[in-house]
Amino acid sequence: MRRRVAAFTNIRRALRGGGRLVFISPQEGRVDGDYAHAFAALGPLMRGPSPAQRGMGSLSDPARIHEVLTAAGYTQVATTPVDVPVVWGHTADDAVDFYFSLGPVRFNLAEVDRGTVERVRDEVRSALRAYETPHGVRLRGAIWVTTAVRP
Repeated sequence: MRRRVAAFTNIRRALRGGGRLVFISPQEGRVDGDYAHAFAALGPLMRGPSPAQRGMGSLSDPARIHEVLTAAGYTQVATTPVDVPVVWGHTADDAVDFYFSLGPVRFNLAEVDRGTVERVRDEVRSALRAYETPHGVRLRGAIWVTTAVRP
């Protein structure tokens, strides 16, 4: 937590009095959500969060966000839940290529045999076809919009 507080303290110093901080962070995944359905085949292969996920995921809990920002000297800390459509690619093929190229996924699949990875890619691709639209592969996502003020 010390590093996060130090980082947000540094940002606060760059703001004028009354200046506002705004950022987004992911909400925890929903067991019945689009992501859980679309990427279910990957679940058994995900050993744990990668270093990147641990950093980003550390601000997925509003209580934790409030704790960090208050310790960094902010006031009027508020988190607002927002549901958003997330486009993963033009087609299911694009979406699979993109998703499997992400650091956290690569981290978890690094020691999995190639045949298993290809089988899971095919399963994910099939699941993503249900989310193809004329505007791309769209899944419902959820974020926190956090605001805070430098006193």
